Amino acid sequence: MTWMKRMEKILDYIEEHLTEAIDFDEIAKLACCSNYNFQRVFSFCMEIPLAEYIRNRRMSAAADEIRTSDIRILDLAVKYGYDSQEAFSRAFMKFHGATPKQARNAIVTLNVCPKATLMFKESSKPMNIQARSYFLEKKPTGERLKNKPPSPITLNFPVSMWSYMEYVGHNSNTMQTYTLLANLCGDTYNAGLALTEDYGIQFAVDQFGYKCKIYSTRQSDKNYCPEVELRERILNEIAGNKRPVIAVNVVDCCFGGAIVGYEDDGECLLNWGYFPFDFSDNPQPVLTKCRDWYGKTQKVIFIDEGSGSNIPVDLKQIYINGLKKASEYLGNAKRLKTEKFFLDWRNRLMENEPLINNDVSLIDPMWCDYAEKRFYAGQFMLQLKAFHPQYETTLNELWEIFGRKINSLMYEYIDKVDLTPGAGCESINKVKLNDETIRKEMCEIVTQCEEEERKAAELVRDIILEWNESDKRKSR
Repeated sequence: MTWMKRMEKILDYIEEHLTEAIDFDEIAKLACCSNYNFQRVFSFCMEIPLAEYIRNRRMSAAADEIRTSDIRILDLAVKYGYDSQEAFSRAFMKFHGATPKQARNAIVTLNVCPKATLMFKESSKPMNIQARSYFLEKKPTGERLKNKPPSPITLNFPVSMWSYMEYVGHNSNTMQTYTLLANLCGDTYNAGLALTEDYGIQFAVDQFGYKCKIYSTRQSDKNYCPEVELRERILNEIAGNKRPVIAVNVVDCCFGGAIVGYEDDGECLLNWGYFPFDFSDNPQPVLTKCRDWYGKTQKVIFIDEGSGSNIPVDLKQIYINGLKKASEYLGNAKRLKTEKFFLDWRNRLMENEPLINNDVSLIDPMWCDYAEKRFYAGQFMLQLKAFHPQYETTLNELWEIFGRKINSLMYEYIDKVDLTPGAGCESINKVKLNDETIRKEMCEIVTQCEEEERKAAELVRDIILEWNESDKRKSR
């Protein structure tokens, strides 16, 4: 039996025994070597220790059951070999960044560790018959460093898309492009760290005259693309078509960027994100090596060749479409009622589980993500005034709600547990976090934010209704 066949048999054995105690000695027998040597080989080949791989597969399988069944958390803990629900919940939180209870909510993004597959290639044969290293030249705009906007850490897709658009010379107004793209794709209204839905990306890209294809690295998604095939596509687009691609949620380049080159036959991708804002006055891209890119990327976006180049952009109409996009969220109150965002937030704050000592998601990323996204929603309202000054009063009110009131409330929220903006979560005062009175005060702040959102919903709806009536009169 060949080594690859043995490994495939071992991987199958692990899958068949995820809910049982897995005997490493038995695995070693299947590999025809010692337990010690096999674990060394496994770690080298898979770039992950055997025990960690098994734990990650169990957490992935458990997450799938949580999403697709009503199984109790305690029963799930027992099924996957944990002594207590608390121990299982800690392991689940560490892997997914969410508790098992939170995982039942469809808007919470969970990690996936797919079953490992074996792929070998000859090191002397470059992938895609390209050079081992390749870089695209940057077209400097010279303008984007004049007014440095704040770097939005949580607006994953807009940052990536902005970096692509500036690369091809579409728009050097960074704040405008950040804000407009974020609003169009819905990212300023998606609370939590869930990535923007594909239809939102398609909508945003289409507004600027571009067409795109989106591939996912998650096996559960319909547009899933295997690693080898996706890497081939990226290399061909960069070196063959001389165009960058957009990677979303690449950790090494701060949640997104335009991939403009590669090294080691594509094993290491080179990204151009928004680093020059913070660290450099050089208009050339800051290239950062992003190894293990596949495990850190959730979406890769390819812009169709030739699209967007000859299409005049009507910003006035795009801003109208952007406000309509906001209305889909606020006017219909989808997230406020159907998905119970604020109710779930308050319920999580008042949970009395032992996990509360470590569950920093009660504070971060919830507060910073929500606050920052609403800030950019407010920025959108300020920009909209230049194209529709007749709504200046209402748009100023919306800026006050999104950009000032909600932001101020969120700072008041974190101040309850002595957390300051930019500080790490380890500085949270956990004594205060465990104080039920303080958490009730935090719940009251969440309710105030909800009330402000409802006021904003009415204001946006009024503008949309007036636009619709105006369109009807023009069509008569």
